[in-house]
Amino acid sequence: MSRYFTLRIMKSIPTIAGAATLIFFFIHLVPGNPVDLLLGESAPISSKQALKERLGLNRPLSKQYISFVAQISTGNLGYSISKSKSVTSLILERLPYTFFLAAVAILFTVILGSFLGLLGVLFKNRLPDHMSFLFSLVVYSMPNFFLGPLLMIIFSVHLNLFPLSGFEGLSSVFLPAITLSLGLSATFSRITRESFLKELDAPYTLFARAKGLTLRTILLRHIVKNASLPIITIVGLEMGSLLAGSVVTETIFSWPGIGKLLMEAILARDYPLVQGVTLFIASSYVLLNIFTDLLYAFVDPRVRISFEKQ
Repeated sequence: MSRYFTLRIMKSIPTIAGAATLIFFFIHLVPGNPVDLLLGESAPISSKQALKERLGLNRPLSKQYISFVAQISTGNLGYSISKSKSVTSLILERLPYTFFLAAVAILFTVILGSFLGLLGVLFKNRLPDHMSFLFSLVVYSMPNFFLGPLLMIIFSVHLNLFPLSGFEGLSSVFLPAITLSLGLSATFSRITRESFLKELDAPYTLFARAKGLTLRTILLRHIVKNASLPIITIVGLEMGSLLAGSVVTETIFSWPGIGKLLMEAILARDYPLVQGVTLFIASSYVLLNIFTDLLYAFVDPRVRISFEKQ
């Protein structure tokens, strides 16, 4: 199994390198440059040229790319142009906020998604099941840039229950976490429902019922474990998507995480910061997928045996 994970990590390197390469060239294709934003368009040409030379932006793009690859290969993500700090230190400053938001969002997703999914299992093809499906369909169809302001208007402006934006304590995380989790909980609920219904119709479940075991015993002892594989997949992928998809939500709520940091870097044309944050998000996504595979091996012996044969 160790050989399998070594190969997975080796195969993930081209993915991360490809993401870093794409963002390097895409950010340089965006109109504007950090020099104009730092000095202003009316600044003397000599001052602009001097700053370009100091930042290394006067070199050909190919040479800048080679320097970028050589830099990140040593673990150095560079130095932020707009914030005058190392990219690594900026990411570490914002990372706890994003992790906290993602953890609360995943908690909400699992609780709400499990409730809706089990509701569909216990009341299959009846009114609660149909209402669960309708709710999931509606919230899944709402993009974050619509749902976020809607929640702000209802719970902050009219009801004054939660802070409007920023981080003012634990209560500040509720609205951005709900914004992130509602759409994900819709997917989670449908996967949970289908997984449990599939296991309920499996031969071993019918045999357990024939032996006189109660449905509660069958669920806790057998079905939960066997139905958890697709659920683990969803949780693992959603953790990665929360890191990658928190840009819009963190910007809407002025949440001081890496998503908002990335947006600030893009607006400032801060090439090193954009590249560093994007590379971190891509690496986190890949590592979460590998960790999800590791959980497979512990939950399902068949997966563990197949790993050991590789």
